[in-house]
Amino acid sequence: MLSNRFVDGVYNYNGNKEVARHLVERVLGRQIHGQAEAIAWSIVIGEQGVRAMVDQLLASEEYTNNFGEDTVPFQRQRVLPGRRLGNQPLNITLPRYGAYHREVLASFPPSQSGGFRVSGGMPPKSVQKIWYGLILVGGFEVVRVLVTIMGAMLSTGAN
Repeated sequence: MLSNRFVDGVYNYNGNKEVARHLVERVLGRQIHGQAEAIAWSIVIGEQGVRAMVDQLLASEEYTNNFGEDTVPFQRQRVLPGRRLGNQPLNITLPRYGAYHREVLASFPPSQSGGFRVSGGMPPKSVQKIWYGLILVGGFEVVRVLVTIMGAMLSTGAN
């Protein structure tokens, strides 16, 4: 349950309450029941560690009754009677980073296409010359291939 990816990507970037929320929703397949449960689990994490919390969740009666030994945990209570839409999926309600880290990521300017960025809109003249040279050489090569194909077609058509 506690892979290096989870520890590096979730545990190291969130507070204990957020980690507790992640684990309850992933292991028990339900949303956490209010702040009291979040605080109780965060105390377990603070005093005994995150592995102890996972062990307690996996040993709980709720886990055993809902998933047993052979079922992979899934999101329960997804569709609620009387509601057109159920609860949001866990991957939407559980961002990977806490609020602080999301604000830092949001402060970066968006990239439209990624890749090489040039200030002022145009690349340097040397890069433009290389680009035009490649276009010219490519154009000559395309014409050469077409002429070769046409010559081969005409020579076989005459026989």
